[in-house]
Amino acid sequence: MPSLLDANRCVANRLLLSAKDKNVADVLTCGRGLNFDVKLDFVKYFFGMSTLSLMPLIVFNFGYLPFWNRKDLVPYFDSMVQKWITELESHLDDDTVLLMPTFPVTAPYKSTILCLFPSVFYNAIFNITGLPSTQCPIGFDEQGLPYGIQIAGCKNNDALTIACAVELEKAFGGWKSPGTV
Repeated sequence: MPSLLDANRCVANRLLLSAKDKNVADVLTCGRGLNFDVKLDFVKYFFGMSTLSLMPLIVFNFGYLPFWNRKDLVPYFDSMVQKWITELESHLDDDTVLLMPTFPVTAPYKSTILCLFPSVFYNAIFNITGLPSTQCPIGFDEQGLPYGIQIAGCKNNDALTIACAVELEKAFGGWKSPGTV
């Protein structure tokens, strides 16, 4: 899908613009806010004393930079989301699901998520389009870390994605604690 080439900017823009007049912390914490100073915590990160990892600190501190939060690009991103919905729904019907990786790697090392940021749209495109998506654990890598698959369906077909996840879990042995591999 060529329209996915700019998916990361679209997802970030839609997430941050959905905040409207709220701050990013309120959006990401559903209005609960944070009980600490994000600017001070950002400095504390470099001394290993932060409450959060680097990525949330970057989002909380720099979420309203023009690169991410461009109101002039809203029509472009809106049309992009409509293209995604149209194209995905042309491939999906009431009996069809799309299987995609949940993430390209298992648990990344601390702070390496920044390098993997371009890969988060695999999950986010379904959040933005409102199409149902269910994550299903299916196995473990060589280090015993869990990995899974994302099952996406057409609009209002959540039951099918959940049913597929149930069957895949049965076929692959179901969920197990990472320490029991």
